[in-house]
Amino acid sequence: MKRLKQKEKKKNDNKIKKNKLVQKKIDKTSLKQKQRQAIEDLNNQEKDLKQSKNSKKSSHEFINQGLSLISQGKFEESLKIFDQAIKMDPKNDQAYINKSAALIELNQLEKSLQTINLAIKINPKNDEAYNKKGVALFHLNKQKEAEIQFLKAITLNPNNEQVQFNMGNLLREENRHSEAINHYNQAIKINPYDIEYYMEKGFCLQITQQYKNAVECFDQALNLKPDDKMAQILLMNQGYSLNCIKSCKEELDCYHKVLKINPKHKEAKKLIEQILTQEQMMKQTNYNQQKQKIKQQQKKQEKQ
Repeated sequence: MKRLKQKEKKKNDNKIKKNKLVQKKIDKTSLKQKQRQAIEDLNNQEKDLKQSKNSKKSSHEFINQGLSLISQGKFEESLKIFDQAIKMDPKNDQAYINKSAALIELNQLEKSLQTINLAIKINPKNDEAYNKKGVALFHLNKQKEAEIQFLKAITLNPNNEQVQFNMGNLLREENRHSEAINHYNQAIKINPYDIEYYMEKGFCLQITQQYKNAVECFDQALNLKPDDKMAQILLMNQGYSLNCIKSCKEELDCYHKVLKINPKHKEAKKLIEQILTQEQMMKQTNYNQQKQKIKQQQKKQEKQ
């Protein structure tokens, strides 16, 4: 009986050993499966990252395409492109900002506000979002609310030339000309090559009767070689400022320059005629006064 029991024990031991071997094989295969799964997960993560990067690139490409359409005045078409950019990347605040700009150009101001609020929700630190919101509110004649938005943008980024300029325009509309000039100066400091900044500053200087400064300001703008339409506006206003400080020769020169650009400019022709008539009258008056003096002197000599 003992021998039988020993044989049974050996058989049982062999079974246990076999089971252990099988278990070890199972453990090894499970490890391999886990490794394969881990590799697959990593590959999937890499694919997801690549897809997200590609979507972002595509979103930026759509934005650039939309901006190009805005520059061409194709605002309706640009909206569709910005919508595609938003579909590609719903968290791209720049897509909403540019869509808002197109809506402002189309005078869809309420829609523009709704769109820009989404941009602010995504990124509350984007100064350009507050700038666009201020522009929309300004066109809705909500000047106080617009001013708050412009100030938020300036606080976030004082070097945003466009918001400095917009703030200047708002203040000029409210007859706060000295404050407006300060903001125009900031815009010019940031970008000294934008003709509009000098022109709007020049208008404020005229209103505040700083005519010499206005003449210099318009001259700075003219040195930047504006197009013909802008040049005529600048020269006419420079002529007006020169008239106010009684610099008739320089004033006349301005109007002649206008006629070189546009020979049919009615206002320039009219002002040239007025100046020449005044000069002729002055000459005649001076001649008559001199003639009278000579007569008086002759009379004195005859008496003597």
